[in-house]
Amino acid sequence: MTSTKKAAVSLIKGRHITAADKRNIVEGIEWLRQDFAAYVAAMPTQTPDYGAIWIKRGASAKRYSIAPTGDLATYSVTIRENYRTDAGEMRQRDMAVMVQVANIEPLYMPAAEGAES
Repeated sequence: MTSTKKAAVSLIKGRHITAADKRNIVEGIEWLRQDFAAYVAAMPTQTPDYGAIWIKRGASAKRYSIAPTGDLATYSVTIRENYRTDAGEMRQRDMAVMVQVANIEPLYMPAAEGAES
């Protein structure tokens, strides 16, 4: 059963992120969780390297690298944006932010599952 509450993203640390960035982060987390469900089920002791995957939506110039931290609801997100300088050269800039999500199922992290050792 899914929650009737809307997923929410709150900025903890970093520069301002847009509403579109927040929607993309939520959809990115959902995509990673669904895409890696079979991998996690097959090898539950190994954690996928979520941060090495860049997610892009549509024709947007932004890509997102979403990596869970030790806390289930907190994620480190790197937003990479491509742009052209006035001289026409392609460049990219990265922005690192820390966000907290609510009302969304977290990505699998064995360390956050409460390892009793």
